Amino acid sequence: MRTPALLIAVLTSLPMLLMPVASHADERADLEQLRDTVTDMVEALVASGALSRAKADQLLARARARAGVAAATAPPAASPAAVAVVPAAGVGVRSNAPAAASAPPAVARPGVRTETAASDPVRVQYVPESVRNEITQQVKQQVIAQARDERWGEPGALPDWAERLRFSGDLRVRLQQDNFSSSNAPPAVLYDDYGSGTNYADTTNSTVDRNRLILRARFGVAAIINDQWTSAIRFTTGNTLGPTSTSSTAGDASGRYQVKIDRAYMKWQPNSDFAFLAGRLPNPYLSSEMMFAEDLGFDGAAASAGYSLTDQVRVIGVAGAYALKENSLGKDRWLSGLQAGVEWRASPVFGMRVAFARYGFNNVAGEQDTVNYGTASYALTQYEAGFRQKGNSLFRINDPVYDTASKSIWGQTSQFNVNALTFGFEAAHFDPIVIDVSGELIQNTGWDAADIMNRTGGYLVTRGTNGHQYRVALGHRAVTRERDWQASLLYRYVEKDATLDALTDPNCGLGGTNLSCVALAGAYGLNRNLALGGRWMSANRIEGAQYRVNTFQIDLTTRF
Repeated sequence: MRTPALLIAVLTSLPMLLMPVASHADERADLEQLRDTVTDMVEALVASGALSRAKADQLLARARARAGVAAATAPPAASPAAVAVVPAAGVGVRSNAPAAASAPPAVARPGVRTETAASDPVRVQYVPESVRNEITQQVKQQVIAQARDERWGEPGALPDWAERLRFSGDLRVRLQQDNFSSSNAPPAVLYDDYGSGTNYADTTNSTVDRNRLILRARFGVAAIINDQWTSAIRFTTGNTLGPTSTSSTAGDASGRYQVKIDRAYMKWQPNSDFAFLAGRLPNPYLSSEMMFAEDLGFDGAAASAGYSLTDQVRVIGVAGAYALKENSLGKDRWLSGLQAGVEWRASPVFGMRVAFARYGFNNVAGEQDTVNYGTASYALTQYEAGFRQKGNSLFRINDPVYDTASKSIWGQTSQFNVNALTFGFEAAHFDPIVIDVSGELIQNTGWDAADIMNRTGGYLVTRGTNGHQYRVALGHRAVTRERDWQASLLYRYVEKDATLDALTDPNCGLGGTNLSCVALAGAYGLNRNLALGGRWMSANRIEGAQYRVNTFQIDLTTRF
């Protein structure tokens, strides 16, 4: 704990405050009170840990010793009868002092100049009562304020900066099994299955079953800056190859997991109806995993607002812009989103929500290259492997002269401007057991056949721009305590170009679009903040060569 400047002022003033001063009775009582106050302050500083007991005793003893010497060498104080002593030559000035002849002879003391009635007047230092009261009140207020802020005397009290921090985290160990259909097309066919150029799938395995142990660890801290501002940061396992995964597969030859910054943002919330966030944000929209994966981070800024029309009806809105990729030569990719919705609490046990959003993806569509291979601007509009998952319609953007199998570079055929209608309702008649039904409908209005032909150099693709998902959940809202439970059933159908496949759920069908998926999930609380969960998913490719995979996951999760 730091030593306050007040401590220095108190200790330097101890000798003066401990020295007995000859003055009027009421003045002496005030000084005695001030001395007791400062002594109590020293004791409080000892109790707070700012000053050790041994040091305090040493300082008090030294202060009393100095005060005794000062009292022994100080000139005698004037008596009440001699309120003022004036020079003997003064004329016309009334004095109550006895004549000089009747004054007792001065007693000489070593090192002290003896004063007589005929010499300079004796001056007694006087502190006005108003000044003493002001000093006493200031010292008292500072000590009380510091004691309150630093919580003196409270067992286990933490410093102010530590009290403003909020920690959170979780650790999940997952056993995952991926079972591929024996009739699936081999990877080479999936990789180069064009037909009408719509069915590219970025996968290296479609036939060999896998068993994996997967770990996800997350740790976050939020700092309350003041009444309106908060800063937050979260670290997580994962990799830099894609935007959606925060998990690491056990068995990496490096022997260590990568740790990345998953969240880093500032939040300004002047009231309960408005908030502004900037940095790497959590998803600010009401949406499903068909549109945005659960662990997806948004690099940019967002503002959200709400207004209660009545006690039951509240309107909400979100607007934001987020960077997807920055290119030094231009063609920066951005995602913008605008959403408006209504929340209706019909009764204490029933509520509904519905929201409409418009998401725009800028500079995502590919363009046929006309520059020489190897130049800085070559393949500026490519859709990079590692960022993408699978499902969107792609085409080779290479200059035909350099279009070889070993140098193929892929770009998006379609523009993406996605409309999304998200809805849900919750029934809590048997609270804490609730029924939650949610869904989302999406459509990509950016798909345009003439635009695709122009940008791709005559590449023709079929249309696939719609998606829908429905989910029913029964149980507790969250599994955080012993015997909490939850079960859910999900159905998803998302066509190849309904949305950007890079940002969607990485679990159903092992990620991407051009999939139909059924998922059955459940979780049970083994203890406080300890849960066991399981999920079974079966996914099928909608268009193109066959690709079918069943995935089973068992999760053991702890939270704090």
